[in-house]
Amino acid sequence: MKRIYLLIRCAFFWASSVLHFFPGGLVLLFLALFRDPRQHDWPQRFFARNVLRLAGARLRVEYAPGFDPKRTSIFISNHVNLFDPFVVYSAVPQFVRGWELESHFQIPVYGWIMKRFGNVPVPDQKTTGSLKRLIQRTREALDHYFFPLVEKRELKADGPLLFTRAKGREITDAAGKTYLDMMSTQTRANSLGYGNEEIARAVYEQLLKLHYAGTVYQAADVTVELSAKIASLAPGDLNVTLFAGSGSEANEMSIKFAKQYHYHKGTKKRAYKIIARWDSYHGATMGAQAATDFLGTRHISEPGVPGYSHIPPPTCYRCPFGLSYPDCGVLCARWLEKQIQHEGPEFVAAFIAEPVMQGNGTQVPPPEYFPIIREICDKYDVLFIGDEVITGFGRTGEWFALQHWNVVPDIMSTAKAITSGYFPLGASTVSQKVADALPIFLHIQTYNGHPGGMAAALKTIEICERDGLIRKCKENGKYLLDALKGLERLAIVGQVRGLGSWVCIDFTPDKKTRPLFTDDTVRLIQREMRRLGVLAGSMGTAIEMAPSYTATKPELDRAVAVAEEAIRTVMRQRNLG
Repeated sequence: MKRIYLLIRCAFFWASSVLHFFPGGLVLLFLALFRDPRQHDWPQRFFARNVLRLAGARLRVEYAPGFDPKRTSIFISNHVNLFDPFVVYSAVPQFVRGWELESHFQIPVYGWIMKRFGNVPVPDQKTTGSLKRLIQRTREALDHYFFPLVEKRELKADGPLLFTRAKGREITDAAGKTYLDMMSTQTRANSLGYGNEEIARAVYEQLLKLHYAGTVYQAADVTVELSAKIASLAPGDLNVTLFAGSGSEANEMSIKFAKQYHYHKGTKKRAYKIIARWDSYHGATMGAQAATDFLGTRHISEPGVPGYSHIPPPTCYRCPFGLSYPDCGVLCARWLEKQIQHEGPEFVAAFIAEPVMQGNGTQVPPPEYFPIIREICDKYDVLFIGDEVITGFGRTGEWFALQHWNVVPDIMSTAKAITSGYFPLGASTVSQKVADALPIFLHIQTYNGHPGGMAAALKTIEICERDGLIRKCKENGKYLLDALKGLERLAIVGQVRGLGSWVCIDFTPDKKTRPLFTDDTVRLIQREMRRLGVLAGSMGTAIEMAPSYTATKPELDRAVAVAEEAIRTVMRQRNLG
């Protein structure tokens, strides 16, 4: 019966297509016979593989370098037949170049048949214009914008993901597809969701009132207000703050604070060395990048700032020492003492660490780790810089992640969630000890404390406090983590871990030995989740989720269900498990 139904449907398709030319009807015939048109991706999968040759001279396909028609969308160039705009629209390709819609596509009978029986959207005049704008914008993106950390070959094959609008936890791309964003806009910055009118209004009103106040001995009143607010929220005696434009700049300032502290204190005037960790990420400016050991950004720019070294991290699932917790004695933390002795305590200014590392997905340390770090730093008069750029302002269910272990750093870097991504802002907050030792801080930036950023941060903090969002973030995170734990039954899911609303699924082809996937399996799972309408992050061996604090339980449930479906799909495709 299903075949008969499809043949009847095909007859309607073909009848409309033959009004113009025969090849389009053949295409529709073969598609109706072998693919269910109710599946929105059937043109993309079937057309690209099997049917192109049937359209003959009326269609030419131009493939970009690295393009794989078996797994991505088609590139159409020069001349498009009756059927092609439907394929382009319903398959929603992420990269299309060099084609023009023909006016004869607008046939009422054809449109009515497709709407009635095809159960897929059909381009009308408005949609046709939108498609042309999408193609033009895609061309401009590839020609005039440099996408960071993505190979051009991959970008041309898969296409850029261009967004146009968003609200709540959903974001819509230029093709009109709406996604549930489970990464707070990829960098985990968007803590309060999209379209928050309170924050936008606060920035707008501040810019009208005073949009810039300079620097050096000048500052806006809201800059001082935010500094005082951070002092009231930060742990211990972290009391004095200087602002910048990003997390990289915040870490850059923190490193300078540490070096200048030792110089002015006088006991370690030559202390210039910084110790960081393997697989850490601290930023893109030269000092912060020298501390970085993840994403492959450091080596290409070397030689860089001298004096940096790295120690093994607390990645317990794949311990760098081949040990198991707790029998390891938290050797990764105690290794800091060996490194300080090796570098010379009189030359080591600071140790910098993310409370939860992002390298290979949400690396939560053992509870003893940071208390041991704090003790070692105190023993050798080495300042501890807590890089809370990701974790600060609520991401882990506390205002600052180090509060989970009752540890207070000497210097703390923050950014991202400080404004929920509504304004670029970073901050370096120092302890009273550090502030009192500095008669002057030799550093300056044009936008040290931009009033717009101050207004965004103050309103973000106000909303978090008023609506109890730090508590909600912790509750949501536990709910999400518990739900995702169920995926550990799948053959390739090695570990699910997280802290607050920052969790990950770590993958391995062998749960016993825990090796890494050396191919693109993890990325493929991320792409499949995106195809299913959920945005997650691919971070080395893991898939990450870091939803906005305002996420609802139904949204979290949907993300878990999509993650499981995507994993199972890739497992079937690659015969895993």
